[in-house]
Amino acid sequence: MIPSTRSLNRCGSTNADISGAIKKWPSCSHEIDSACCFWQTSKGGNSLATMTEKEKIRSESRAQILKAMAHASRLFIIEKLSKKPYCVCELTEMIGADTSTVSKHLSVLKNAGIISDRKEGTMVYYSLEAPCLLKFLGCVETVIEQNVKKQLASLRA
Repeated sequence: MIPSTRSLNRCGSTNADISGAIKKWPSCSHEIDSACCFWQTSKGGNSLATMTEKEKIRSESRAQILKAMAHASRLFIIEKLSKKPYCVCELTEMIGADTSTVSKHLSVLKNAGIISDRKEGTMVYYSLEAPCLLKFLGCVETVIEQNVKKQLASLRA
């Protein structure tokens, strides 16, 4: 339900007497039915549905995967394991950290289901279980490049 009283969207812009089906906010390029802008009634309630339990669980699960990846050494490990399996000693040498530190990083990635391990005698080799994450990292690289371009453009202006 779209209220006809004063409303506030997530972008922080307000608009009085909104009664059209789809109308843009003055200070927002998004339409009111987009993910950016939601309606609040004058009583403070949202007219859009709240997050369902299923959506909450899915979002929390996604956050756990992203948290597991959220370290430079772990991202490095993911990239290296996309090429071939490595043992802890090889990864330790590449990263330049203590074996215990690298083992902890591997444990975090393994617990998240991102990597797996297999024993060969006394050696344990780690492999990437989710190569699709490399596409995500490619997307991250694109965002970084766009941010750099924006920063350079603002410096030139």
